[in-house]
Amino acid sequence: MKILIAEDDLINQKILLAFLEGSATTTVANNGIEALARFEEAHTAGMKFDLILLDIMMPGLDGQDTLKCLRKAESGYGIEGLDRVPVIITTCLDDSKNVLEAFRSGADGYLTKPIERSNLSSLLTRLGLPTLKSETTVSAQPLSEELQIFILEANENFDRIEGILLELDRVANAANSVNQLFRSIHTIKGNCGFLGLTSLESFCHRAESILDALRSGRGQMNPEISSLLLEVVDAGRETLATIQRQGIDSGVSYPELNNKLEQTIVELRAL
Repeated sequence: MKILIAEDDLINQKILLAFLEGSATTTVANNGIEALARFEEAHTAGMKFDLILLDIMMPGLDGQDTLKCLRKAESGYGIEGLDRVPVIITTCLDDSKNVLEAFRSGADGYLTKPIERSNLSSLLTRLGLPTLKSETTVSAQPLSEELQIFILEANENFDRIEGILLELDRVANAANSVNQLFRSIHTIKGNCGFLGLTSLESFCHRAESILDALRSGRGQMNPEISSLLLEVVDAGRETLATIQRQGIDSGVSYPELNNKLEQTIVELRAL
């Protein structure tokens, strides 16, 4: 079984590769453009993929547009119906809009991150593909290398979020800034799920929901929301520092911060 993994995040790549080890020959693409190139190369060589795992949130050409380009390319080659390569979309987004759009564009299934091995195996079976060989579960404890990569990338994303928030008054395109903020917090939250970092995931998920509401036109960025997101940055850095020292999530829940985030979500959704 040949599988193409289109995923821009290194930790997510490693998790999927671990799930598929011994069950499939895998090719990794770091973005949509690379995924389309790998698809074209496989078609030219007469060695089509049996499955594509396609992340929705990728830089440049995202998963939705990549899927549309892929299905258009297949039609150009006369590949239709059951002869098309099955595509499973992977997403951290918990709204149905993205999933429905992907199915309309030709997706065959979806998995919500953090992806569980059992869910992936079940979906492979439903699509008529070989199931994963080993039934052993990958340890919930992240490898030290994965955790180190996560801490480095998460700190970089928190730095990026802080920089964007502090410059908001000087930028002309606030919508673009909100999209950048969403992508950074989305990346952190998604990796938290894979690594079992529940307290960090909790407030990052709420911050993501606020930014998703702003992206959808529910309200506008204002000093209060900006200040609240800066609190998320501070709490995130503090949590990462604890993880760096102890090797595990601190378990601190930040109830006051989560309450303020939840209240802001309710207010935005009421607009």
